[in-house]
Amino acid sequence: FDRDAKTFSIPQARRMLAAAGFDIASEGNFFYFPRMLSFLRFSEPALSFFLPLGAQYLVLGLKKSSA
Repeated sequence: FDRDAKTFSIPQARRMLAAAGFDIASEGNFFYFPRMLSFLRFSEPALSFFLPLGAQYLVLGLKKSSA
């Protein structure tokens, strides 16, 4: 499971995308609650906005236009 995965902090992921010529389009955190507490998952989008502590995160980049 994720044997060859490399982990990066959110700031490091932002820097890497910017260095590669991307603009940061979006960020988010996911998977606050384990399966046992899945009934609370409806609240994860709000938690992601105020409390960046999810088990996984996403930093989405868009390639800068060359025009």
